Amino acid sequence: LLFTMGLKSKTTKQQPDIEEQQQIQTRKQPLLGEPIRPNVGTNETNRGSCCARVFFAFMPLLSSALIIAFLYILIFEGKNDPTQILIAQAMAGYERQQEIMAIALMGSAFAIITTIAREVQIRVYFTRDGTYTCCLQAMNSIGALANILAYVGYLLTVFNKYDAEDETKALLHMVGVLMFFILAPL
Repeated sequence: LLFTMGLKSKTTKQQPDIEEQQQIQTRKQPLLGEPIRPNVGTNETNRGSCCARVFFAFMPLLSSALIIAFLYILIFEGKNDPTQILIAQAMAGYERQQEIMAIALMGSAFAIITTIAREVQIRVYFTRDGTYTCCLQAMNSIGALANILAYVGYLLTVFNKYDAEDETKALLHMVGVLMFFILAPL
């Protein structure tokens, strides 16, 4: 009888008492081997973090919408024929330069932040999975760097007019065009 009681106590998992459960619930980080519990029902989740998550979830869509809005404003509000004019020409003839520059800057900033977040997300996922090889790490880093440089090129294109009197600004415009259209598809 004693043997079976000792065997039974070793095979059944003991439930933590009330004091241990309270300590587990108040700890921020789980101990090694302890399951990770979601913060549902605690004060750690609030509306601010929910709004931030929604904002970050829609950031790729928002960046694309802002870049398309930039083009829409230049072509259609500038009363230009989209088949007959270059975007650089439409931008050079547009009166409210600061407005479209701000839209382009916000769209590019959101695209760059999205790129960084995706790079981190891919790295974390495959590191947890244990399959983050050197090749995957290189592809992830090169892709993120290429996308960031593409949007830096986009900003160079927007902030420097192609028909500027200063040759340096015209050259920066062309460098930006090349950076954006070569690196963005990668």
